[in-house]
Order: sequence, then structure tokens, then C-alpha cells
Amino acid sequence: FSFGTQHSMAQFDQLESFAAIDVETANFDQGSICSIGIAVYRAGKIAHTWYSLVNPECEFDPQNVNIHGIRNADVTNAPKLRDVVSVIWSAFDGAIIVSHTSFDKIAFKKASQKYKVKLPRSIWLDSSMVARRTWSQFSRRGYGLKSVCDFIGHNFNHHNALEDAIACGRIVTFAMSETGKKLPEILDNCYNGDWKADFKHLPLSKVAIGTGPLSGETFVITGELSVGRPHAAQLLAELGGKVSDSVTKKTTILILGNQAGAPAGYISTKLERALSMQASGIPISIINEKELHSIFAEYKMYDQSVI
Repeated sequence: FSFGTQHSMAQFDQLESFAAIDVETANFDQGSICSIGIAVYRAGKIAHTWYSLVNPECEFDPQNVNIHGIRNADVTNAPKLRDVVSVIWSAFDGAIIVSHTSFDKIAFKKASQKYKVKLPRSIWLDSSMVARRTWSQFSRRGYGLKSVCDFIGHNFNHHNALEDAIACGRIVTFAMSETGKKLPEILDNCYNGDWKADFKHLPLSKVAIGTGPLSGETFVITGELSVGRPHAAQLLAELGGKVSDSVTKKTTILILGNQAGAPAGYISTKLERALSMQASGIPISIINEKELHSIFAEYKMYDQSVI
């Protein structure tokens, strides 16, 4: 669910991936995260989910325990929040993140401040705002997560972080389905296009998502791709590859996209550096988009995540 720096409307239309998240907290401090649920949606469907209890290293308030049922004893052996944030925040860098109201965004911010971890550069979409802008009955009141999900017919176990994350995503995908709007149009409807100013600063770099057939490979993309640079980066990461913004001695494969509008004979800075590295004996492969498609086809990635 990572995407990068290009921001033409043609490419926005391809960006239909997002990560829906929810957290539960131990006490009144929104940074006291004790559980996290993540549901990654692609093309309107859940691609994968993740859930974990988290040790917030603080006291639990009885009122919070009454809401979510998580107690101090439940998180004794859970990963500590300071260890979790750096990993998850890195995965969220460059992603569209969906949550219901601003509670989870504030929780992220406070947890980051507590452990001095840099916040991910992400676009946040409030699913309660989606409901308010999509259905008139929720425009002023009644747009709580449970109420909206009752309306769209989604049953879930409220205050379980993963169940709530899935529910947030369902609100967005249901709104897209009912209105026929793509994700960028939903964002525009909620934020009047202001999100685009943030979008252009998001990174294209992507850390590997687990291990896979491309583990150990570091990719760099130059030029435009028909599948969209962000989507290609996401698929490469899902195959275990790392995607970087610049060509370095650690780069193993440079992907040549279309240099639209460039004069004849134009060579990008990235390609120039890769050719120089090859000439000096540094092993770096240079492939075109057709070869990239062959890699994705070989591992059936298009079947799993068509945008």
C-alpha cells in the first residue's frame, strides 16, 4: 500500500490500495497503544491483515479495559510499543491510511513523540468523513463506526482492533462501490483536493514485505510505468524486494520506464549512474518494463492485486 511521488490524475486513478488501521489504548493517553489492527485493501478487497497485542509499558485504566477487554496481564509477553512503532511506521511510509475519526492518527503521533520515532509520511483518510460526505443521514450526526457499519450491512466485533480496521476499510470500499468513485475521488470529496499537496512529497521507496523470490534485490525505477510506479513498487516489495529512490552501490536492478516528453537520446541521471557502475565492474542489471511484467507474471502478482 505504498505509493510515491508522481501525482498526475491519470496515475491517481490507479491508486486503489490503502491500509485501514485501528488501535486500542490502555488509558486516557492516546499514545498508550495496547493493540493494533491493520487491514490492507487492494481493488476493493482485503489483500492481507495483521493484528497484535502491544505492551504500552504503562498502567491500564479500568474504563478502557471495560471497552476493549485487554488487561495488563494480556500484554506482559507482547512486543513493546517502542519496538513495534519503528517497524509499522516504516511500512506505512508513503501509504494511504484509513481510520475512523482522528483518534488513531493522534495515537500514532503521540506514540511517535514518546519514543522519538519519525512519523510516516502518509495520506490519512477519515472513514467517518467518507460516511458524512457520501450519505446525507450521516452528514451531521450518527457517523460512529458501529452506526455506519449497521447501515452498510457489515457485522463486526466492535473494539477489537483488527475488526475495527476491517470495518473502516469496508466503509470506504462500500462508498466507492455505491458512488462509482475511485479512491482519489473519495479523497477529493473529503478534502477538496488539498491532500494532493501532501501526496507529491511522499516517497517511492519501499521496504521488503517479508521474504520472497526477490529477497536481496534492491530496485530503482526511472521514468513512468504503465502499471504506475507506486503499484510496481508495492508488488516488488511483496515479492521480497526493496525499492529505493536513488541508484547506489547497493542497487541491483534498475527498471527503465517511459521518459515521456524527454528529448531524443535523453538519459536519466539514474540510468547514467547505473551505466557508469556497470562500466566500473559493479554488478547492476538494467531491465525494461516488458521484462518487469514478465517477473510479475511469473509469480502471478497480477492475479492477486489488479488495481
